Amino acid sequence: MPTPPPKKKGRMDKFYWNPSRDDLVNIVWQMMKEDGISKEQVGIVIDAFPNQSLDFYGAMRSSVYDAQIRRWIAETVQVPVSDSTAEICDLSEANMSELCRRLVLKEDLPTFEALDLSLEDLLAEGNRLAQEQEFVNTQNLAKEYLKNMDDGNSGGLIGLSGDYVEE
Repeated sequence: MPTPPPKKKGRMDKFYWNPSRDDLVNIVWQMMKEDGISKEQVGIVIDAFPNQSLDFYGAMRSSVYDAQIRRWIAETVQVPVSDSTAEICDLSEANMSELCRRLVLKEDLPTFEALDLSLEDLLAEGNRLAQEQEFVNTQNLAKEYLKNMDDGNSGGLIGLSGDYVEE
């Protein structure tokens, strides 16, 4: 039976890193340089969303590409509800079946072109993500979710308390 790793003080050195603005600009630019974003534009993005993690900036970039995938699904995968109407049912079983069929069989898949991201696209996505973050924080959604995880039936979250559990 596997045992959890030891979690006692002194077993591991902790390294706390507080990157400078220049560090952040260089790292985020490395993520986005092939998308047509300059270091100066990255600096504007960093200044617009201070005190964000690196993951936030990566999520900004990813969500712009996610929009391209959503457009493909909306434009090409959806199946008409009936032959007599041109109505499209967004969440119909036929649409999901068609999407699954294409993905599994690797048929009729799109080829996505690299996007030339604009500063405006990134700032718009950053604003959307920041609003989402604020909503989660103000609504205490994470606390509610975690509070309900250990309802006696689920077994709780392993390692959530940070305590070392011996068997």
